[in-house]
Amino acid sequence: MRAFQLFAAGALLLAGALSVSPATGNAPLDGWGPFRFGMTPDQAHAVPGFSWQHSINTPVLSMMNALPMTTEYGPDTNVSLAFNSDKKLWRITLAFKDIEPAPDCEKSFLDTLGRLDRKYGAFAPGGDKDTDWFIQDSLVRGGLLEQTSDRSLPGSRSRYWHRAILPNISGLNVEAEARHAAGLGAVEAITYQRDGDAKDWKNGCHLSILFADDTPTKAQREMQFKLAHVPTGMDWHWAEVDKRARGFSSGPVDARYSTGAVEHLRLTGGRFAADLVPAPGGTPDKTLHLTGTIADHKISARAANAGDDLSFNGGLQTFMVPGEPVDTYEIFLTGNGPHGQVSIAMAAYHRNSPHKPSPTACASTAQSVRGLQRNARYVTYSGLLKALGCPTP
Repeated sequence: MRAFQLFAAGALLLAGALSVSPATGNAPLDGWGPFRFGMTPDQAHAVPGFSWQHSINTPVLSMMNALPMTTEYGPDTNVSLAFNSDKKLWRITLAFKDIEPAPDCEKSFLDTLGRLDRKYGAFAPGGDKDTDWFIQDSLVRGGLLEQTSDRSLPGSRSRYWHRAILPNISGLNVEAEARHAAGLGAVEAITYQRDGDAKDWKNGCHLSILFADDTPTKAQREMQFKLAHVPTGMDWHWAEVDKRARGFSSGPVDARYSTGAVEHLRLTGGRFAADLVPAPGGTPDKTLHLTGTIADHKISARAANAGDDLSFNGGLQTFMVPGEPVDTYEIFLTGNGPHGQVSIAMAAYHRNSPHKPSPTACASTAQSVRGLQRNARYVTYSGLLKALGCPTP
């Protein structure tokens, strides 16, 4: 669940360093307390008044977590800083936890949202109204009955999502969230009330405040450039993923895929088009003509000659194997028709320079192939092995 993910990501707040400003509602969103977006981990460590309990360092993410402290928002505040792949501070999370009944939990959220409203301005419901809930218990006990409403914060222009979850799956029964954005900065308030089996998650009222900076990293800027300048002349291949649906054929889709070449691919001028050519003896037995639109790398298309009028939605993305000069481009499309859902993966590769692949890259990619036997990325990693010049299993 979204709140679980955000809460698990970390938490952050400073004792006494941040006082509520007058009701100007236009404070800059350039950080929180003494922490400014763009700080390095060393600069953050040098800020006085914090005791850091542990750090996480990976090639793409670094985090610092402080010992709990008392703040103007309450006692036992957890403070967490997250740094992006450029080792620049981009997220600050303040998290608080108390044992309170649901009505008091929501009141605490509204009090906090009121403070934030007076400091930064009006908030709006964060994210989509219909959250894609994924809780393990729901797989066992059935789907969740969610009642979501758009509520207003009394005495302000702010609004927030209020969600009541029935039945009480995993002890979760109330969630609320609101977000305010200005420029590349944003602040979000989230709470959830949980009562029940505490085996996996702590019971009580959980409130968090997230400050985030959306300034793109060097890697993100490079990726955006590549997505805006997709090389022409690449050999694209497609695969239909087994979704236990009839797909394009008159019977069940093959245990793995129906595969083939992609011809006449178009990704320019806001238009998308692709001809999916079947492999010899494969299904479908004729070329499928997809036409549609592409905007912000999101694709909408139709395949009217599939025997059924199928509509597809998906997107274009790219990635690289670290240290290897091969760009991978992927298109994932999910279609719905009278015979069920159809999922299609397309992939192509662009070699930027001659090279001999490292054994580590080959082993890692081969492991991905073995682990994706029934996943849309199987076609991607199978072809990527060849593009890298690795031996194929």
